[in-house]
Order: sequence, then structure tokens, then C-alpha cells
Amino acid sequence: MYYTVYKTTNQINGKFYIGTHKTTNLNDDYLGSGTLLKRALLRYGVENFRKEILFVFDNPEEMFSKEAELVNIDFLGEQNSYNLKTGGCGGWDYINNNLDLRIEKNKKARKNANKRLEEKYGDDWRSIVSSKGGKSKIEKYGIDDNFVAAGRTSFLGKKHSIETKNKIGEKSSKRQSGCGNSQFGTVWIHNSILQQNKKISKTETIPEGWVLGRKMKF
Repeated sequence: MYYTVYKTTNQINGKFYIGTHKTTNLNDDYLGSGTLLKRALLRYGVENFRKEILFVFDNPEEMFSKEAELVNIDFLGEQNSYNLKTGGCGGWDYINNNLDLRIEKNKKARKNANKRLEEKYGDDWRSIVSSKGGKSKIEKYGIDDNFVAAGRTSFLGKKHSIETKNKIGEKSSKRQSGCGNSQFGTVWIHNSILQQNKKISKTETIPEGWVLGRKMKF
């Protein structure tokens, strides 16, 4: 198994994407799964993109570490970058912890949704949606403008069915595997003298006086 860091470049406009990929074939046709990259692939055609493998590792820890090193916050500021999140595990923290960015993204989503409603109902779509109860959530729950802009009103007053809950649980279990798991790439160690437990990277050397494993009682 190869753990790679690759760069996919749009040959038409020069924009690029850096990502990670686990594969048994270094010459496979995988170009990346980033949201903006996938849209670009549909728009320009896969034949106009070129992938180059930047690094090859024999373990995922080094792969994600290198991606984190390359795709940092400064990299996300590059105008020619298709990347939306910092590299490595937990890279979505950049988006999730940036309220202004989340609000801006949701404003764009709302603008697109309004456009579709206008196409469906015509110029009078706002009153039609309002008559269907579209404003009831805002009036019922007393939501402020920031809450609406952040896109948090879509599920108010609703409940998931048992079937939907099961599907969500199944997807969540998959998402928590591998890199999505908060324990990924770490191990527990303990120190009986200090009576402490802590986690370290699997690639770190265990400090003197510490032992591999977590001790529940000292």
C-alpha cells in the first residue's frame, strides 16, 4: 500500500489542489475529491487536469503530516488553490472555527436557494413561501439575523425518523474511522509516579518514566 501526497493542476487556468491518497497503484486515475476541484473537473473535463505525485510514504501518519505541512492557512490564501481546508487530520477546524467564513459560505448557499425558488415560483416566490410557513420558524423561535445567516434554521421544529437516525448513525461510524477518529495516530501512555495519563503521537518516542498504555487507577 502506498500513502501519497499529490498535486492536481488545471491546465487551462493554472489552479491546483494538493491532497492525500491511499492506493496500491501509483498510476491510478484518481485526481482528488475536494469540493471545488470536483466542480472544476465537471466544468473543464478531466482531460484538462494533470496529477503529479509529490511524496510517497509507507504509513498514513507521515502522509497526513506532510499534507499538513504543505496545506497550511497561508496556502489556503492562494488565489490559485482549490483547497478549502488545511491538510492533515482535523483540517476542517479552519472552516468550523471561522464564523465569518461559515456565514459567508451560507449566505452564498442561501442566494443559490433563493434563485431556485424564484425559478420555481416566479417573482412572487417570497410571499408564496411565506404562505407555506417559510417564516414560521423565525417567528416561532425568535431567531436573530446572525443565526439565520449562519444557516442554522433548516431543521428547527422537526424530528428525525428512526430510519433516518439509523442512517445517520451508520454514516457517523464510518466518519469516525481512520483519520476521522479523534484517536487516529495517537497512543496512551502513563506514569505511575506522576499518576498521570496522556496521549502522544505514534511516531513519538515514549519519554523516560512513562509506559505504553492507559491506567485507570493509580
